[in-house]
Parts: sequence; structure tokens; C-alpha cells
Amino acid sequence: MEYHVQIIEPTVALVNFKTNQEDFEKAKEKTYLELSKKLKIPGFRPGRIPVEVVKRHVGDSIIAETMETLIRETYNSVLDQLDPKPISIPVFDIVKFDEKTLEMEFTAEYEFYPKIRLTKYKRLKIEKDELVEDPTLVDDALKEIAKLYKNYLPKDWEDPEKNKIEENDLVLLSIKIINKNNPKNVHEIEEYDYWMKAEDKEFPELKERLLNRKAQEEFEYEKKIEPKSKLKKFQNKQVIVKVKILEVRRESIPEIDDDFAKMVGYSSLQELKEEVRKNIRKQAEDHLEKELISRIFDEIQEKNSIHLPESLIRRRMEIELDRVLAELKLPKMSLSEFAKVAKATEKEVEELLRRRSILYLQDEIILEKIEELENIQVTQEEKKTELKKILERYEKTQELDQVVEERIKDQNWERYLDYKLRNEKVLKWLLENMDYEKGRVITTRELYEKGIIKIY
Repeated sequence: MEYHVQIIEPTVALVNFKTNQEDFEKAKEKTYLELSKKLKIPGFRPGRIPVEVVKRHVGDSIIAETMETLIRETYNSVLDQLDPKPISIPVFDIVKFDEKTLEMEFTAEYEFYPKIRLTKYKRLKIEKDELVEDPTLVDDALKEIAKLYKNYLPKDWEDPEKNKIEENDLVLLSIKIINKNNPKNVHEIEEYDYWMKAEDKEFPELKERLLNRKAQEEFEYEKKIEPKSKLKKFQNKQVIVKVKILEVRRESIPEIDDDFAKMVGYSSLQELKEEVRKNIRKQAEDHLEKELISRIFDEIQEKNSIHLPESLIRRRMEIELDRVLAELKLPKMSLSEFAKVAKATEKEVEELLRRRSILYLQDEIILEKIEELENIQVTQEEKKTELKKILERYEKTQELDQVVEERIKDQNWERYLDYKLRNEKVLKWLLENMDYEKGRVITTRELYEKGIIKIY
């Protein structure tokens, strides 16, 4: 048997094999042996048929099976010696077979992981945006926080002229529903909370009828109950709805002062404001850093050719699909099934997953290569320190150092910490080794309006 390997694409290799009569005869014997375990011949127990019996039974009509055996056995015999190493199942193709000499030529095409060379990855010119804080955003943030502590107070004590139901009120109702064609069929709801600014699927028409009315007022109207109503015995029925307004409550948002600050756990309003400001700035800085890192990776990818095997991309696409499904809290499904759920074509979803997969794989390769080229390492002490920070959030024990010593021996923890800290070190190295140019001026207000900054 002879073979030689040639690179036909940046990530694809082709092995050319030549086998002779002796190779074919050995494969034929192996094929007979395999058939002896599979064939069913009267008078013999399955898997116990002598090879000689198999030969008499099938004769020489096993050329196709022998060729399959020869191809498989030949490829497997050199698998460990192939350079570059395969990372995919090969695709075989028979080029030539001589029935007289039993000589055969065939090829095996496979993918391999290419040797990546990064030549341009530091001192690149990168645009860096400037962050400007909008002080008025802190006040708006405090208003949003205050809304989380809102309450609803009765309006009875207010000026009678102002004591009317308005858009943001909560109204407590007593409702009686009577079947118009069968007055004995009655359903009463003694207390029904009606939020004026919320959608009410059962009685959507009440909103307009309640506006500007007062507590203790009564009214009635007719309507047809919807087919999907929770009031099952009235579905599709014409009914009379009798309503009594029991109480009207107004939305009450606490005043933003020192007392409010103490209520939410701070000593003063000034301290609360400073904490909110820090929170806003931290979110903004984290976002701009992610954007900056993304630009750095884009620039490195543009200046270096990073070829990826198709099989690697396909495997990553499966992982990306699972991640998308998990993010959307959807059950596991195929790409075509997800495309229907997403109301997109299968091709559109596949292209999206492909783009995400390629970017992820290229970023991973860049991280690994820079780590190697710059000799970035993580010490055991650094892993222990990081593990202690993580455990401090959950473990309430005075013997935390002992817990750390025990957990660090766990291979899963060790691998996670090593991966996390190596990546962090590489990213820090990248940020410190670029030449920055002035980018856009971005305000915290702009990031808030885009939904990037969240007010908690």
C-alpha cells in the first residue's frame, strides 16, 4: 500500500492511496470474517458460522464489500501518521479498480485544523470613544427607582372636584354579570381590581366607562362575552354587566429625599445619588470596553488570515443554536423548526448562526495565539484568589481558605478558573498594547436611551 497527502485548501487535505492484490486478498479474508458474524445460514447459530462455510455460501460475490473493507482498513492503518491531523470524517472516492490485478486507487478527503500565524496583533490603530456623564440622568434614575416603591392610596379624602377616576388610578369594583336570555344565570365578583393603565382582557370596555366617575357610582351596560373568556358559562352569550365603584385609589410615588434614601438602605440622599452615579458609569464603561475589544478583534481578524474548517463551524453552529434557544427559553429543536418559530427562512437563520460561530471561533483562536506568543500564564495562587472571590458571594463560613483548598482540586473548577483568568489576562494585554485614536463622544444619556444602561 502506498499513500501521499496533499493540501488542496487551507483547511482541507486529500490522501491518495494505492493498494495491490495482496492488500485486496487480506481485506477479502476480513470481509468473510465479518460476514460470519452477520449472516444467517440454516443449521448454524448466528455469529458462530465457520469462515469456510461463509466462503462456500457467498463465493466471490463480495467485491463491493471487500473494497469497502479495504478502504476503511487502509485509511485507519495510517490515521495516526497523517499530517496534518484529520478533525473530520473523511469522504472517500474510488479513482480506479482493476478487476484482473485487483489493484485499486482511491482518495480520502478530510478537514484539518490549520496552523494559525498571527503576525499583526499589537500596536494597531484603534478608535477609542470618550465617555461623558450626563448629571441629569442620575435624577431621572432616582425617579425610576422611586416608582418601584409606589403605592396606591384612597382618593376619598381629596377635593371632591378632583376625586375622579383618572388614567393612572386603581379602581376597586363590584361586578355582577347576568345572562340576558336567562336572568337566573348570574355571576358576581365582589372585589375586582381594575388598573386603568393596564390592559384588561376580560372587561376592556370598562376603561372608557370608568373615566371621570367617582366612588359609590353605579352603572350597567350590555356586551357579548368573548369565546375564550375565563367566564366559561357566559362564553358567546349576551350579558348585562352591573358595576359599582367601591373605591378609587391614586398612584403615590414617594418623594425623593433623605427619608427615601434610608428606606432603600442608604444613610442619605447624597449617598444614594453617588451610588446611582457609580452604577450608571460602571455600566457605561463596561459597554464601551466591550465595544473597544470588539474593534480590536475585528482589526486583528482583518490583518490576519484565519481559516476555519467547515466541520468546526458546523459543530459551533449547533452550540450557537442551543444558546439562542436557551436565551429565548425555548425547548430543544432543529434549525428548520426554529426558523418557523422565528418567522424567518431556514437560510436566514443558518447565515446568522454561521456568522456568530465564525466570529466566536476566530476570537477564541486569537486569544489562544496571543496567550502563546506573549507567554501569558496563570499561577495557582491567582486561581485560588479568584475562587475565593467567587465563593465569598455564596459561602458563609469562617473556614473559607480551607474550602478553597478543597475546591481547587476539582478539575472542573480548575479548568474554569484557568480559562477565565487566561482570557482576562489576554484581554487586558490587548487593551494595554494598542495605539488609540480619538473616537466618538458618547454620553451616559445616549446609552440609557438605547437601553444599554439599566436603572435598577
